Amino acid sequence: MTPILHRKGNPFPTPLEDANSALRWLHAHAAELGVDRDRIGVMGDSAGGGMTAGLTILARERGGPEIARQILMMPMLDDRTTTPDPHIAPYLLWSYDDSLTAWPALLGEAVGGPDVPVRRPRPGSRTPPACRRPTSRSASSTSSATKTPPTPPNSAAPAC
Repeated sequence: MTPILHRKGNPFPTPLEDANSALRWLHAHAAELGVDRDRIGVMGDSAGGGMTAGLTILARERGGPEIARQILMMPMLDDRTTTPDPHIAPYLLWSYDDSLTAWPALLGEAVGGPDVPVRRPRPGSRTPPACRRPTSRSASSTSSATKTPPTPPNSAAPAC
């Protein structure tokens, strides 16, 4: 496991480019580090989860390096959230106001723009399988909320 330390205080796309540079370096130096290049995975939570998803798309669009797996924990994926859903808002760990603060801090002027990598995969394109991990508070006491949601195509089960 290698943590990626991107430059702080720089809006998008700097953190994503820093992560991509680190991924390319790891891939290029895998043999000397004893790393199997075919098993390199990426993982992140919250803004890092969104960056992880964006990195897999960016690496694919630029022709590599290959990423075997991605693990997205509570990822920030869509900055276009315009209104909170009053039915679920009381149960969320992340509030609408949190989004109004976090997205501009991460994306700067790119908020709502077309170039945020998480939103721009080409139709029919594939990314590495994703492991999704729900939070412990993602379920409520109702029976429908305690059922495990279906696993999306090209992703691993929640217990991956």
